[in-house]
Amino acid sequence: MQGINYNSIFQSFCFRNVTRDKCDTRNVTLRKGQKLSRRRIVFCKQSGIGALFVMILGIDPGTTESGYAMIGADWRDAGPAHAGVIDNRQMLKNITRYHLEHGASVAIEMVSSYGARVGQTTFDTVVWIGRMVQLCESHGIRYRLIKRHEVKKQIAPGQKSNDAVIRRKMIEAMDWSDEETRANAKRLGLKSHAWQALAVAASSEIIDAKRCGMAFEHA
Repeated sequence: MQGINYNSIFQSFCFRNVTRDKCDTRNVTLRKGQKLSRRRIVFCKQSGIGALFVMILGIDPGTTESGYAMIGADWRDAGPAHAGVIDNRQMLKNITRYHLEHGASVAIEMVSSYGARVGQTTFDTVVWIGRMVQLCESHGIRYRLIKRHEVKKQIAPGQKSNDAVIRRKMIEAMDWSDEETRANAKRLGLKSHAWQALAVAASSEIIDAKRCGMAFEHA
């Protein structure tokens, strides 16, 4: 099936040296409680073992609002499945919702200390991060905290990067032209902190792919 980058699959358990000629994909329907969820499975033709594509919900938390972006295995072709900037209380509800409906794991950008003074807004953000983590732990949702420097390391290795550079790297990964970026960003809800949330989700995908021993090609 075209449009799937097997070298960047984030999956429950991993194959090594996965290539297109060794794998195929199938859509399956899984029942979770009263909900039916369509998931994509990659099968290794040699072993017959299947691995589930896990959705990743990236979050860039703020004092009152958070940016978010949920990606699947085909995000480089289709863009994020959901994205936007919403009230933090609604974000808590979305974490549970996306986990129940899509089995999404969560990647949250964590505040880092650089030795400078910080204001009340930073402490308020940390409180919301704690609430998100507590929600994940109480509901058995897989989560990861990723610091900003780690996002930069995964998305733009060896480069001096800021938010503008990270945004450009995300656009390059999806191979969007300027016109496509304007149209797709509006259609998908990609704006301000949602772009950073997309980078957080993409970083989590890269980290897991590397741990599985799979190569990743940077844009």
